[in-house]
Amino acid sequence: MSLVKIRRRDILLGAAAGAAIAGTTRRAAAAGPVQMVSHRYPALEYYAEKMKTAVPGVTVNTQLMPFDKAHELVTIAMSSKSDNIDLFYANDSTFLTYAKNGWLRPLD
Repeated sequence: MSLVKIRRRDILLGAAAGAAIAGTTRRAAAAGPVQMVSHRYPALEYYAEKMKTAVPGVTVNTQLMPFDKAHELVTIAMSSKSDNIDLFYANDSTFLTYAKNGWLRPLD
């Protein structure tokens, strides 16, 4: 099995694209606001603010917290098959863990 090197920029771009896709889907389904979880870091705070205005008319609730708390919240939500988190930040190691557990799906 070969590992693909994922850069931080790839994750942020994927999160921004996911916000636009999730926001469009949410609005069409007339569901609640998009829920985003991330840890507090200057660059992530910047992109969290940008996601709030990415799709007009779509509300994005951001929860920024320490990394260990965010990881715990996402792990609990995904292991229980909950759909209450729409977007989250994942670094290389957490991304591989989430994928190995079968919690991620391709956007296509």
